[in-house]
Amino acid sequence: MTISGRLSNLIFGNFIPILIVIGILYIASQIKKMGDYRKELQKRFDQVLTEYLNKKINNAKDVMNSILEEYGREDAVSTEINRLMVAIEKGASGDINDKVVTSNSINKFRLSKQVDLEKYPSMAKLNDIGVFNESEMTSLDNGVALARKEYNTYAFRYNQIASGFPMQYLARFFGFKSHYVIFGNPKSISYHANYEALENGEEEINSLSSLNRVKESVEAVAKEQEEVQEQVKEVEIEHSDVILKPTQDLNNLSENKNANPSD
Repeated sequence: MTISGRLSNLIFGNFIPILIVIGILYIASQIKKMGDYRKELQKRFDQVLTEYLNKKINNAKDVMNSILEEYGREDAVSTEINRLMVAIEKGASGDINDKVVTSNSINKFRLSKQVDLEKYPSMAKLNDIGVFNESEMTSLDNGVALARKEYNTYAFRYNQIASGFPMQYLARFFGFKSHYVIFGNPKSISYHANYEALENGEEEINSLSSLNRVKESVEAVAKEQEEVQEQVKEVEIEHSDVILKPTQDLNNLSENKNANPSD
């Protein structure tokens, strides 16, 4: 018997064990990738984002408390405060996903149109509460914008694997989260004014399919409202930073900050 014949007999004679071995190796490689992505996004939180988000969440609480002290618990005030409190109650003590959900909720929060700002002018402060605002996203001084983009990159890659076969069934078995919540857009008054309905319909971006749904929704709005096409393009550009490749090493930013404590 020729060598090729012997090899063929070996393969077909042990087809099932070979498939099992290949499957085990594939799962092991996927677990390693998920572990690497989890490690990288956790590093962004530990070095920059945890402290930053906790500060922003506590600031939101302080603003709400000051409004309650000023107006008391009148119905209009209490309703809005409670609505915002529900959005942030888990953020202070929760895990990564809780903090990101809280961040997105605060950025999307808008006062109800029923609130009379002439009667309660200080209530307008609630509209200004934001986590990642546009000015901070254009600055690299504190490393927040870079950490946010890199976190989104690794979370997006992690979610691609976690939502695919077979990890969608095995992730929790191996101690992994089913997904990581991705940071949404920075606080933008013009964005909320034109796309409040769109934002309410898509609270989290956790997978490639979710990204596609957001894109399709924006395109539909653009066809119906030609006068706001420029804003639509800006929204699509803001969403695109989810999949940007990290361009800097966050460790270098931390070292530079330690070297220049006066900054």
